Amino acid sequence: AVTNDGKKVYVGIAQAPGSAAYADLVALSFRDAKRKVVDEFELAYVRALLEKSGGNIRQAARDAQMDRSYLMELIKRHRLK
Repeated sequence: AVTNDGKKVYVGIAQAPGSAAYADLVALSFRDAKRKVVDEFELAYVRALLEKSGGNIRQAARDAQMDRSYLMELIKRHRLK
């Protein structure tokens, strides 16, 4: 992302070139790097959904506009319950 004053800001796993996280990421194959980024996003997203909904899975699924069964799959995959 670029701020109003033109500075580049790096968020999440896609860190600035030269950082340790960036070096770790580019050392992986594309498939493995993508899986790592997606896993980290899913985990953070589902945690935030559950926090926002007070742990109510049905409400969290509604907020995310996804099927409750898929949300349950993500919760199990990331061992959140």
